[in-house]
Amino acid sequence: MPGFNETPREIRSEMKISGYQDFRNANKADISLKDIFDYLRLHPNLPRDQSNNLLAELHSRLAAPWTCLVVVFIAIPCGAMSGRRNFFFGVAGIIAICFIYFVVQRVIFAFGSGGGMPGWLAAWLPNFIFAATGLFLTARAR
Repeated sequence: MPGFNETPREIRSEMKISGYQDFRNANKADISLKDIFDYLRLHPNLPRDQSNNLLAELHSRLAAPWTCLVVVFIAIPCGAMSGRRNFFFGVAGIIAICFIYFVVQRVIFAFGSGGGMPGWLAAWLPNFIFAATGLFLTARAR
């Protein structure tokens, strides 16, 4: 139709993202990285709150696989302790630190998706902080 200036691809992209951004459907919607990239490419001038939310989600998904490596960096110094009593405290310490890591990760993500900091920083900051702490403790344990 000549009166419409949107393509079917843009309409599909809008439908997928709008389902994600609706508060009631936020937990139900599973949006792929490709859909986020397409939406950001098709809508370069998004409002700041919508842009922050999508960029935080995008970078959160890119940073998520690195969580495994960060947990290993945290666990190495706790597992390197010797003695029977230190082993128990090491395992308990690993569990506590990992719990704190996941809480910090979610809080900073919420702060980033709300516009308090850039989305990329909100997604990657917990990984950087805890990986650096784990590497420092590993170097100190030797």
